Amino acid sequence: LILGLGGSKNSVRARVLVVSQLKARAEELDGPQAYAQALEALAQVSNKTPNARDAADEVARQMSLKVVDFSVKNIASVATACQKLLVDNPGALEALARQGLRKGWRFRPRYAHAVLDACDAVRFDHPILDELRASTERYEQE
Repeated sequence: LILGLGGSKNSVRARVLVVSQLKARAEELDGPQAYAQALEALAQVSNKTPNARDAADEVARQMSLKVVDFSVKNIASVATACQKLLVDNPGALEALARQGLRKGWRFRPRYAHAVLDACDAVRFDHPILDELRASTERYEQE
């Protein structure tokens, strides 16, 4: 819906209203795909919608509680959106990194780099990121 409103100046109010509702009802998002789609949509309209970053922070906060169900592609797409939106929620970023490590060999370097880039964009540092970097380096050397 957010993307369907278009990018014209006339649709700014409608986008602001929809984004406000998304922020208010972020806990109602159901499943990894819904979180990924919401954050990707917010990333695409963030420069045209003043409240998109606030909504993204709330969606990321809610997402961090449910990230255990995310696939490797969900993790990567959410991390890319978080990087674009400069989401600096430590819980969400740590949860993405931990979930990536849990995925083991399926979490290929390109997915790990998406998480690491999102963390680097907001200067988030945590010991789990060192583990993810080491795991990625081992995988790349094999």
